[in-house]
Amino acid sequence: MRATIPSKPSLLILLILSLTTFSCAARPTIRVDYLMNPTSDALAAKKVAVRVVDERESKETLSASAKGKLKDFTGYFSLALSGSQTPVGIYEPAELFETAMKSKMENMGMVVPPLAGGDLPVVEVAVKDFFLDLADFKWELTLNIDVRFWRDNMVTAEQSVNGRAERVRFPSDAHPDKVLGEIFTDVMARVDLENLLYKGGY
Repeated sequence: MRATIPSKPSLLILLILSLTTFSCAARPTIRVDYLMNPTSDALAAKKVAVRVVDERESKETLSASAKGKLKDFTGYFSLALSGSQTPVGIYEPAELFETAMKSKMENMGMVVPPLAGGDLPVVEVAVKDFFLDLADFKWELTLNIDVRFWRDNMVTAEQSVNGRAERVRFPSDAHPDKVLGEIFTDVMARVDLENLLYKGGY
């Protein structure tokens, strides 16, 4: 079931809280720093929509131990692109992947129109695992996605990308931002859109 999305004023409040409490232990969101590759025109003028499906068996993002440490976490993530200090927005997990994939596609020169009915090709991100644990003083993140290319209402190409990372949590390192940003960036970088579209006949 898709999480209820807060109203725009609520999201703005969350964003302000995330920025003003960045260096504090209490923060309502987890920050994701997605470092994209340099801008290119590798897929210039390709017109493809994007959508995300949440295929996780459990919709829980945090383990019990992680929840115990991140008591103020609301279930939302702030996304910053390519080293920017200011997040582009605050998202629940499906929106996080949708925004990141759209940014990656546009960064490669693609035109990404709104998803609507019709014959537009679609890049679909299926989130299989997105789980953060705190065990033995280490943040551990598991992130697995399938990326499918849809054309003429059928899947014509698919790529699976799996990622797992851990980072020792020092007393001053109360939040898992770094490990999350590192593995998120790595997984997104390994999505080969050029090959996906080529195999998909586009």
